[in-house]
Amino acid sequence: MFQSLKELLAWKPPERKDIISNGIFPVGSKLVLAGEEESFKTMLTIDTAFKLCQGLDWYGYNTTPQTVAILHSELPRAEWRNRVRTYALMHQQFPDNFYSVTEYEIYLDKPVGISTLANWLKEIKATVLMIDPLYLVYSGNISDQQDMTHFVTNMNRILWQFKISIWIVHHEGKPLFWEGARLDRGTSALLGSSILKNWANTIISLDANKDKDNVTLSFAKAGLAEQRLADIKLHFNREKLDFGVKGVR
Repeated sequence: MFQSLKELLAWKPPERKDIISNGIFPVGSKLVLAGEEESFKTMLTIDTAFKLCQGLDWYGYNTTPQTVAILHSELPRAEWRNRVRTYALMHQQFPDNFYSVTEYEIYLDKPVGISTLANWLKEIKATVLMIDPLYLVYSGNISDQQDMTHFVTNMNRILWQFKISIWIVHHEGKPLFWEGARLDRGTSALLGSSILKNWANTIISLDANKDKDNVTLSFAKAGLAEQRLADIKLHFNREKLDFGVKGVR
């Protein structure tokens, strides 16, 4: 029912808890990590997962320990294992609260797919679900608003049922240039329907300089942050499979 202003102001909401501080990734929120091909999206997701499992620093921001579940549908299972194994060995990190599954025929916009995911989540009590990438767990037309609505509705059900936070890896469309300069399209760079960008609380964009393994992490949307979030300049270490902070702007 409706509340009066007096009733609303008298209500004491629970304290907000952040998985990644400064409102980047609060508990119960939805984050989309986007970038073009070969912009280190999967490696940044793996790096983030290990950091979240242990409550480690995330490129200058604090985190709180989480149980992380990654649904990966792009790399062959052997290659996925190789990357995760290399990361774990190089950092000597083997958290018991890191879970992953490689599945190539699961569609989360369909009842069977979302039911399968729910059954998997019941077994591990994850607090963060990472999906990498969106286009391989989605059977509809990514530009169709009705199709995308089915997907985000199912994601909301998972979020509410398991009290889980969701991180989705997605692609950006081809870049646009004007007089030789690349245009900053913000959230409009996301491939497909605007439903996804409207649904997400946070959208992170990765812009990679592949020649030097440098990447700029920017916050195209930070709807739950109280202050402006500066871009972060990162360098990808191909031996350790992690990212070092070069600076902010």
